[in-house]
Amino acid sequence: MNNSSLKLAGAVILGVLVLFILYAGSGAVLGVPISKVGYTFIRYVALFLTASLILWVAGKFVAQYNSGWFLQIILVGMASVFFAWIGLVASSGNRTQTVPGQPPAPRTVKQLDNFGAEASEPEAVVAPTAASVVSGEGAKTEFDLIMQKYNLPDELAKFDEGAYTSSTKIYEVVPAKFLNAKNKNGEAVKISDDDLFKIINHFINELRKREEAKASKEASVAPAPAPPVAKVEAPAVEAPAAPEPAAAPAAAVVAVSGDVAQYEGLYRKKCSGCHSLTANAGKMKQKWMRSEDKTRELVLWMQRLAKQDRSKAFTDAEAEQITAYIRSGNKLY
Repeated sequence: MNNSSLKLAGAVILGVLVLFILYAGSGAVLGVPISKVGYTFIRYVALFLTASLILWVAGKFVAQYNSGWFLQIILVGMASVFFAWIGLVASSGNRTQTVPGQPPAPRTVKQLDNFGAEASEPEAVVAPTAASVVSGEGAKTEFDLIMQKYNLPDELAKFDEGAYTSSTKIYEVVPAKFLNAKNKNGEAVKISDDDLFKIINHFINELRKREEAKASKEASVAPAPAPPVAKVEAPAVEAPAAPEPAAAPAAAVVAVSGDVAQYEGLYRKKCSGCHSLTANAGKMKQKWMRSEDKTRELVLWMQRLAKQDRSKAFTDAEAEQITAYIRSGNKLY
């Protein structure tokens, strides 16, 4: 090997090293690992050297046979092999980039068709039962634990007498106040539906305690009734015995029969008294329409809450009618 050949080989090696340094520098700027940079660079350099070797061999053949059409055939064949190899690498399903906690991105038509098919089923929502409704100190204890759990500021624990004037107002004000609240660190918190119900239940209990204390105080300061004035009673005259009153008929149980659309007014009156039907209809379809028992469980839970305010209470028969209307598929608003 003469000096010119050595110089040519040295120039080629030096050029490859310079290209690798430039390639590695670009990868570092873009945050690509050096191992991936080296693997990709070596692969394409090997491809380039192989192509150069094939061209050199093809040139020797052309010089040997002196045929003008032979070089064109070699070039077309090389281009076909190159692009076929690039297509094979690009379409490989085993070279998909992954993100921690997420499925790999689809790279082929088959992967795209099945993308997301193996998504995990959502966790079943545990429905609150009537037994979860507590009062008195139990409601206060639950509320204190929720305040600690979300690290909520102390001003939210205060009873707002100007806003919490009735159960209806508590149902309206508490969700808006607590769902938009931030903890003591100024961070937004996401309060679950169960915890929000316990917060509402606590403030309703506080409202009842204040109303009872106020009524007791008013009764204690009321003036004592005047002593009765003695009256001279006239001699009693026996009145003829009154006929015995007829026995009152037993209360009729309202059966759910006929077109359940007739119970729409009852549903709107009883259910919209505490919350918006429009805002809760979608959530009710997702959680409580899986079966008739699940829907009845929700209505009985609401009945238990409504008993804390006599103006909103409804009977067992009305609960069955509301359940039948919800299950009928009519508009829930």
